[in-house]
Formats: sequence, C-alpha cells, structure tokens
Amino acid sequence: MAIEIRDFDPRDSARLAEYSIAGMHFDQYMSSRLALSLYGRFFVAGELVHASQAIAAYEDGSLAGALFADIAGEPHPYRTWPRRLFVGAVGLAARHAEASYHEACRDMLASYTAGRRVDGEICLLAADPRAKGKGIGTLLLDELVRREAGRHVYLYTDSNCTYQFYEHRGFERVGERAIGAGAGGRGMPLDCYLYARDL
Repeated sequence: MAIEIRDFDPRDSARLAEYSIAGMHFDQYMSSRLALSLYGRFFVAGELVHASQAIAAYEDGSLAGALFADIAGEPHPYRTWPRRLFVGAVGLAARHAEASYHEACRDMLASYTAGRRVDGEICLLAADPRAKGKGIGTLLLDELVRREAGRHVYLYTDSNCTYQFYEHRGFERVGERAIGAGAGGRGMPLDCYLYARDL
C-alpha cells in the first residue's frame, strides 16, 4: 500500500497518543491505564499547540505516524483555545513529574545555543509500532527537510526511546544529562539527550 504524506489531521490525536505511549515507553513511568491514556493525549496536544509544522504519514487512509516541528517565524495553526485549555489543565498535574526532565532539557539547550543560531525544534516524531521497517520516520523527516531545507533544528530524546534513529539520519548528539524521572512513585534513572542538525 502507498504511504501518503500530508498535514496531520487533529482528529487522529488519540491514535498518535497510542503510538507515542508505545514508542516512548510512557508505561514505564505510570501504572494506571487511565493516567497513561490521559498523559498520552496531553503529550500530543501539548506538542501540537507548539507546532508550526504537523506532518503525517497515512497508509490506506489510516495514520501511520506524525512529525511535529516548531520553526521560528512560522504561525501555529493548531494553537486553539480548547487545546490550550486542556494542555494547561492537565499540565498542572504533570508538572512535578516532568520537572527534572524539562530542567535538564533547558540546561542542555542553553549550553548549546550560547553563540549559536537555531531555527526550530522537532517536537514529536512517532509512528505506529506495527509499521516498523516501513520507513515512516524517514519519510516524515524527509518531508520536513523538503519544507524547511537549510534550517538548523534540534530535538530532545532520551535513553528510553530509539535515539539511534536520529544518529543514523545525520543528527549529532550535542548534549547529555542523567536524571531520575518518573511518576506515581516509579522513579527510574534516565539519560536525556539533545540532538541537532541542518535540514
């Protein structure tokens, strides 16, 4: 079946949340299925609010994966008030659990950008785990390169994700921090990474 690359349809957010939960192993940080589902939806909505580019891959009309990026100077078409309200409300509850992760990311970015230009961030890249080996992530990244050629972008990932994907596609690891992370009393060590490259 052919894979079609086009703009992300926000009606597919719940499905993308499932892919994010699986690919980023959010289940290792919380045991409640309800909390996990809510966090997955919060995560996708939060990244969509910040996205100026929301690119998706569809296989036979069904979502196969998506890439969200925030590129400097571009509008944020998905920044609707209901989505922002949801992100703000759920974010109050999630803030404590994520504090060390976000602090590590801010520190790495501040060190990296001292005297260096960056044009944007890849906020999210997730694919259907059943589509492994079909090159969905590569197709999405190639589309971002086509749309934003020459831009210098960064992304955050961690040791609980498939960070090697980025290394095989020209990204350089430019920051690393070890932290303890988790929610619901399931704290566990985690290495946070900052990657960057020119598109």
